[in-house]
Amino acid sequence: MEQLEKIIIPKPAQTEKRFLIFFLWTSLVPIILLFLAGYFVTANLLEKEALSKQTVLAHQKHSELKLFIQKLEVTTAALGTDGRIRDLAENINKSKCRNLPGALCPKALELSSYLITSKIPLDPTVGIIDILNTDGVIVSSNKIGRIGLNEEAGDESFEKAKLLAFGHSLYHPEF
Repeated sequence: MEQLEKIIIPKPAQTEKRFLIFFLWTSLVPIILLFLAGYFVTANLLEKEALSKQTVLAHQKHSELKLFIQKLEVTTAALGTDGRIRDLAENINKSKCRNLPGALCPKALELSSYLITSKIPLDPTVGIIDILNTDGVIVSSNKIGRIGLNEEAGDESFEKAKLLAFGHSLYHPEF
């Protein structure tokens, strides 16, 4: 009879261990695995979405900058075709005004006045219009204090811009 009692009645501690192990393998481990899988999938999707948005933003900024530079090129070409600006700039370069400070040259002041009254009101987005001679010195500007400044001073873009075709005097390296 003692043998029957040992076989039929299991010890309570072993039953609890088996139940705990069964519980862990059937419910807790799959829950943890599902949580980890969901976490990594979500993190990957968020990273892809962030990268996609940054790419779209970069392309949009590039397009906006390209349009801005094209607008500057058109504005520069339009100002370059203005006969009065061209004639006054040539007169400044040919006259003795070339060696005078800008504020003392009547032709430079006349051209500056023309820029202020006739050109700046046409496009309110333009802040400064500078007219440079071939040496890179500002001979006239809508900002009188800028006359006489040397824009070339160590700037390689000025030399490259002088070589460009008419109306494309904006030098900008590809961005």
